Amino acid sequence: RYYCNNLKTIYVSDNFVTDRVSYSEYMFSGDNQLKGSYGTTYNSSHTDDEYARIDSVNTPGYFSETGVNIVRYYPNGGNLNNQYREITIGDSLGTLPTPTNGDNEFVGWYTKIVGGEEITSEYIPTEYTELYARWKFEIKFNANGGTVDTSQIDVYSGQTIGTLPTPTREGFGFVGWYTGLTDGVKISGNRIITDSATYYAHYL
Repeated sequence: RYYCNNLKTIYVSDNFVTDRVSYSEYMFSGDNQLKGSYGTTYNSSHTDDEYARIDSVNTPGYFSETGVNIVRYYPNGGNLNNQYREITIGDSLGTLPTPTNGDNEFVGWYTKIVGGEEITSEYIPTEYTELYARWKFEIKFNANGGTVDTSQIDVYSGQTIGTLPTPTREGFGFVGWYTGLTDGVKISGNRIITDSATYYAHYL
């Protein structure tokens, strides 16, 4: 066979069947970037005909053990050692992994980055499933010599800040919130939050 180190996805016709695959010990060796259109990665132990199959029309190039559903956990800016799990069909997820993201609080696993359904250990996947970590970020407002009614808010990952507070400082006019105390980038309420942060009031 020829190795293709950059091979990432395999597409097949609707008539593809795995019962014609009799021996394929080295079928995917060397193709360490191989993954299906929904994210399955190469696994050196998944190289024989027991594992070679197409899950459905919507997952071409998806190779995994028969009788299981693949669940992929996206840490969404955090860290997680093993992002893939094989769940026997009909079984629940069981113990869910806990990612880390500095001092930010992990809220749970959801079906979408923003919104979606929260998934618990009792959830039973019926197909390839992607879950996204949700984080709670602390956003602090430093009035920089002035006063502000709201000095801290919590924002969840993927969401915008929303309405910004308005500080006051005697003898000065407020011009906006910035990422730095004396310089930085001016922010707006439409800013999508990806980490905890402190923003500073600037005046004229």
